[in-house]
Amino acid sequence: MKQLLCLFTTFVVFTAVAAADTESRFIDGTIELSEGNYENAVEVFESLAAEHPSAQVYYNLALAQQQLEAWGSARLNYERALVLDPRNREAQHNLNHLLASLGLESDSMGSLEQLGAYLSLNSWTWIAGVAFWLWLFLRILDHYDRYQHWSATLFRLLAILVFASACTFAFLQRHSVDKAIILDGESQLRVAPTRESPLLRDLIEADKVRILAEHGSFYRIRLSNGDEGFVINSAIAPIIPALISENRQ
Repeated sequence: MKQLLCLFTTFVVFTAVAAADTESRFIDGTIELSEGNYENAVEVFESLAAEHPSAQVYYNLALAQQQLEAWGSARLNYERALVLDPRNREAQHNLNHLLASLGLESDSMGSLEQLGAYLSLNSWTWIAGVAFWLWLFLRILDHYDRYQHWSATLFRLLAILVFASACTFAFLQRHSVDKAIILDGESQLRVAPTRESPLLRDLIEADKVRILAEHGSFYRIRLSNGDEGFVINSAIAPIIPALISENRQ
């Protein structure tokens, strides 16, 4: 019993120290940002984003990167901030302003996408499964029940509605998972996944693309105009990396 209590106390103390350290580093990064030390701010917030991703961390990181004219990275982190907090008006405003200054179209989320962003893809899939089995259970129950009550019919309709809604949100989530931002303004779209492959066109920094597949050190991507080709992995970054997905579940 004493050993268990000791382990629990150690865990609580360790968690409190880690939280205090994270908050201290966030404050340090914010001070660097406010004082115009943008390189230092980027270093601090990139470290925090890798360990403890949050909407505010990504937002502050994007602010610093925008000041350094790292347009692709700035858009990437505004987008990531909005994934975690779709109602972040400051992030949406700054993102729209950035895209306008670069001559890129804004593709802010619609109402359904904003609703779907409240939960992760796994969560919506789980809700759809529960709703389906609930509907099936009520359907079987009605088959053996001679005296069908209006409430059973209501619950079946609600289960169908929840199932359809969850499937819709899961589809929208899945559609957004493979989106990425071009980080390098000198990157090029190639015919095949090799450095010697013929060039199709130059890519635009901060443009949004869709990742179709991964081929070694290359991604096969689709541009907004429908063009497809291959680009080196380091030239783009997915909007929703693994850490963000874990943080949203």
